[in-house]
Amino acid sequence: MTEETAQLFDAPWKAVNHMHVVSRSDDPIAVTCDEHNAHRISHLPELYDACVEAVYHRCFECLGGFRHDIGLTSEDLLNDGCPKKSNNCFFLKTLDLLQKVRDGK
Repeated sequence: MTEETAQLFDAPWKAVNHMHVVSRSDDPIAVTCDEHNAHRISHLPELYDACVEAVYHRCFECLGGFRHDIGLTSEDLLNDGCPKKSNNCFFLKTLDLLQKVRDGK
């Protein structure tokens, strides 16, 4: 997990007492009905991080040779959107959702 994601979510999260999920600073995140779901929830910051990485690498490939001229980072991508300003990329929906998760909207 990147340090940015760890800071954003106060992660890593962990399942404790079989149904509570807490942050790195032991703040409560969720209470669930069973251990199975508590462990699922505890991995959400890692899932967010993996999705950011996947979208970033796909965008990086799409940009081809252009990418070396812009120094695109995953943070830039989340902040500014598609550098090509494409309106028809499949990953735009995922990028929009990642922005909502990051911003808590």
